[in-house]
Amino acid sequence: MNWFIDLIMGTGVAHSIILLAATIAIGLLLGKVKIRGISLGVTWVLFVGILASHFGLVLDPKVQSFVQDFGLVLFVYAIGLQVGPTFFSSFKKGGLKLNILAVIIIALEVGVTYAMSVMSGVKLNTMIGVMSGAVTNTPSLGAAQQTIADATGAADPTLAMGYAVAYPMGVLGVIIVMLILKGLFKADPAKEAATGQVLEQEAAKTMQSAAGNIGQEAEESERYAKQAKKAELRPDLIVLFGGIVLGILLGVLPIHLGMPQPVKLGLAGGPLIVSILIGYFGHKRHKDPFITVGEDNLMREIGISLFLAAVGLKAGVGFTQTIASGGYNWIFYGIAITMLAIFIIGFIGMKWMKISFVQMIGMISGTHTNPPALAFANSIGEGVPSTYYATVYPLAMFLRIIAAQIMVLAAL
Repeated sequence: MNWFIDLIMGTGVAHSIILLAATIAIGLLLGKVKIRGISLGVTWVLFVGILASHFGLVLDPKVQSFVQDFGLVLFVYAIGLQVGPTFFSSFKKGGLKLNILAVIIIALEVGVTYAMSVMSGVKLNTMIGVMSGAVTNTPSLGAAQQTIADATGAADPTLAMGYAVAYPMGVLGVIIVMLILKGLFKADPAKEAATGQVLEQEAAKTMQSAAGNIGQEAEESERYAKQAKKAELRPDLIVLFGGIVLGILLGVLPIHLGMPQPVKLGLAGGPLIVSILIGYFGHKRHKDPFITVGEDNLMREIGISLFLAAVGLKAGVGFTQTIASGGYNWIFYGIAITMLAIFIIGFIGMKWMKISFVQMIGMISGTHTNPPALAFANSIGEGVPSTYYATVYPLAMFLRIIAAQIMVLAAL
């Protein structure tokens, strides 16, 4: 039995692999559990990692750092390829108004985060972690952690702790705001979806998007057929890893803006921008995608799982002591960040801008990059909110990452 104890509690390659794999597998298994149709999904990997490291199951620091950063790069690169084809078109016509509202929400949440830091005395770096959890945006957490490490040479574990504490209410808070708006305006989302109360312009966009999806599916089917004849179906790994190289080079490039430290896009921002451009121009030129939707999803899920497992397997050390010594207040700070801005903009948008409820809940879910909230919105909105989620998601994801980095630099 000594060999088994050494494998679990020791060090080495086998220990690292089995600990990461077990953390991810157990977390994803728990992620399948739903309560009233709502699940925290892959975020359970983080919680399992925190629990494991609390009991002494940790990775070698160098391994932990590599897995965390590599997982983040894979995740944001896959996201960029996914949103790239529609990133710029989302600003056209009715999408511009929704994206402006998304930008205002993000700006307000940054302001609330800063105000909470000043009023509570909690350092801004920690509040950035709380904010990332409150808006359920994992890439912004990774971007902030990496920016701190680059600027100071040391990690700040309170970011991941704040993220973990705030995340559950980050999911539920959005749903609560949706229900409040629904009650205040006596909205009937099923009726809106069925009778076409959504703006005609947006409805046309939805149809165009649907037609584009059908065309994409047909094109993808044709591509599969051609490749099947050649007995080949493999992603273009040269473009994949070459793009990551370009993204990291862009990410580490110092940009001098008169701040104490030069701004860097980092391991999150650089690959994200490059992959968005590759996705957009590749789609624009009507070339076969170098990676299929399924392959992109696989890379994204592997990346986020590795990242969350590595973060959790470090954050659990001292987690309970931090919470017991006042960290539980982060829950309430997170609730304010989650709910205040989206309620204000949701109320203004529905009352004076005449934005329909199904548009609003889709936009809110997309601004918070919140899949569980989208699932709830779709369940009451006959699937219509997903269109507006996709309209604001690319810009929101990009701004979340950049905002977290700028806030870290401002805190130095």
